[in-house]
Amino acid sequence: CNCNPLGSEMAQCNRETGACLCKKEVSGRRCDECARGFTGNFPKCVPCHPCFQLWDDAVCQIGRDLTHIKDVIAMILEKGEVPGVSDSRINELEKKLAQVQQLIKDGDREETYNLLTQAIDDL
Repeated sequence: CNCNPLGSEMAQCNRETGACLCKKEVSGRRCDECARGFTGNFPKCVPCHPCFQLWDDAVCQIGRDLTHIKDVIAMILEKGEVPGVSDSRINELEKKLAQVQQLIKDGDREETYNLLTQAIDDL
């Protein structure tokens, strides 16, 4: 396999993988495309505006979050249960809510505050 001489560090590709070793601003199997973070038409690849990295980080994080959400949805559809939420956990939270409601009804402000603070931390 031959690598593009304008974008590759070496004329020959890796014999095992078939991939070429590209220069920093170049990508692609044969080193004939502008790399991520660079723009233009190969071989005239120039760095993107400095704000690219900020946006790229945000977009990548959103992509990771979406992948996680898809995985959780797939697990819910497969198993029929939400990860981290069980009947015992819901019962525990309902008991704490009942305690808070009773303290409010009784007018015990200090104990209500303490229990609410603990409940918020638990949630």
